[in-house]
Amino acid sequence: MTEYDNTNTGAAFKSDKYDSYSGTLNVEGKEYWVSVYDKKKDGSPNTDKNGMPWFRITVKPKEFKTNDEPF
Repeated sequence: MTEYDNTNTGAAFKSDKYDSYSGTLNVEGKEYWVSVYDKKKDGSPNTDKNGMPWFRITVKPKEFKTNDEPF
């Protein structure tokens, strides 16, 4: 079986517990966490002045702990 190249790809999945959607993103071989919000903090939908939906996206680098780090 050949291995799939995930470079420069990502995916976000529905999450009822935390963000609207969350997942991972790979950019040039570096891994990131991605969160996609389809609602404002007050729970109302994100829409522009014409009523078209938009999404707010946040990206954080995945930081892996080494064996030298205590926590």
